[in-house]
Amino acid sequence: MKKLLLSALTALICLGAVAQNLSEEYYYHLRNVWFGKYAAVNTTSKTVNHQPSKGNGDNYLWRVVKQPSGSVYLINKATGTAAYPASDGDQTIKVGKD
Repeated sequence: MKKLLLSALTALICLGAVAQNLSEEYYYHLRNVWFGKYAAVNTTSKTVNHQPSKGNGDNYLWRVVKQPSGSVYLINKATGTAAYPASDGDQTIKVGKD
């Protein structure tokens, strides 16, 4: 499941043209369209997990912050921090790294 989440986050980041059309003023729910699961942050472990349904909490909400290079950061509303891969060889997505 972690690999699927990484794929979903990577797909959004790689689709710069799509992400560039999203407003930085709004928060969005991230959903893996293939499996229908939503990205949510576990605020205790600071990891991003798949959830079967869309929740109402801030841990389900993400904001896109555009970079001059065309890449984007995904900022979680509950933590106020960006999602990132835990390490090069790991499939875990975490939040909280500057």
